[in-house]
Amino acid sequence: MIACDFCDQSFPFIYQLLEHKDLYHKKPTINEGMDTKELQIDEDYPLDDTSADSSDKDSENPSPTLTKVVKKPELNYKELYHVRDQHARKFERLYKTKLTESKQHLSRIRLFEKQLDEFITNFKDSTFNEFSNSIINSKNIADFLELSRLFASKKFVKVSRSNQLLQAIKTLCTGLKYGVIPLVVFQRKRLNEKERKLIKLVDKKSVEDIKKLFLKYTKEFANIFQVVEKTLLLLRDLENESLNV
Repeated sequence: MIACDFCDQSFPFIYQLLEHKDLYHKKPTINEGMDTKELQIDEDYPLDDTSADSSDKDSENPSPTLTKVVKKPELNYKELYHVRDQHARKFERLYKTKLTESKQHLSRIRLFEKQLDEFITNFKDSTFNEFSNSIINSKNIADFLELSRLFASKKFVKVSRSNQLLQAIKTLCTGLKYGVIPLVVFQRKRLNEKERKLIKLVDKKSVEDIKKLFLKYTKEFANIFQVVEKTLLLLRDLENESLNV
């Protein structure tokens, strides 16, 4: 054992003695023009060297490796529910739109089937040509075009006072109902449900009843003639061509 000259503490190895002297008995100096000062040793300070024991314990029981814990971001459930509800409402609107379109398509199919049943019931091939000739002829086409001109100039009173023009309205609606006066798909789409019902209703009414309907639904009748105007002009041109042949 090697004893310390200052405190008589013994050490088994020389390097421990040197470390002890450097740590507890060395007189540090402060340079740069300042006086040398001695550091006083606290008498109550423990002088036992436990560094070796602590190092041995550390080697026997190494400290566990610290792993960095990554904190997951917190989910904003309120925002997620809001987005979910937005998508749900979007699909609900889409479903209702498609359902409405399907119902409208089904109602059109049923209307066409009903019209076909009425056509088959009322007409046969032998009598259809006579019926179509009673609808499409030079006199009726002239009346139809006169009605279109009066509707365009908004002379509705003149129409309501003429039995001939009211009868022409009935003839036109009968031709539209049974398909004698043809309408393409784009023309049919311009007719709303009320106007379609009027076309079917006028066919079975007298002139007086037609006058009452005309005064009540003037705007609807005006739109019907506006829709079929180009078809009437086409029928007039075709009739003129057939007469010139």
